[in-house]
Amino acid sequence: MKLAVTGWVVISALKQGHTVLGMDNVRLGDVSFSADPGFTFLEIDLREFDKALEALKG
Repeated sequence: MKLAVTGWVVISALKQGHTVLGMDNVRLGDVSFSADPGFTFLEIDLREFDKALEALKG
């Protein structure tokens, strides 16, 4: 399953074998788990609706 999630849900989804598009503004966290081949990360503030919607279309 391909998932788009924010925050720490990413780690759990990757451990379950999902392909994950992570989106976060990274104010309070990090992306140290980003080496996982099933993970793509975009630094996006979800309050910027147009940018977030474009990312989800891709």
